[in-house]
Amino acid sequence: MLTYHAKGIRQQISDLVRDEFPELWPRFSAGEDFRGQFLVPGEDWDSPPRQMAQWREDRLVWSR
Repeated sequence: MLTYHAKGIRQQISDLVRDEFPELWPRFSAGEDFRGQFLVPGEDWDSPPRQMAQWREDRLVWSR
């Protein structure tokens, strides 16, 4: 499911850069330029969020 969402977001970002920022499009590489984190709530109410996975280089990498 996370891979599906990350690929969809990557496609939307690629379309946005291509359509709205044509001067950046020739240098844009979704595999290198697009990455992000999937976060989940922390253990306690006041705990910061924890990273569950990262999307980088066109693949999902699970956190430990």
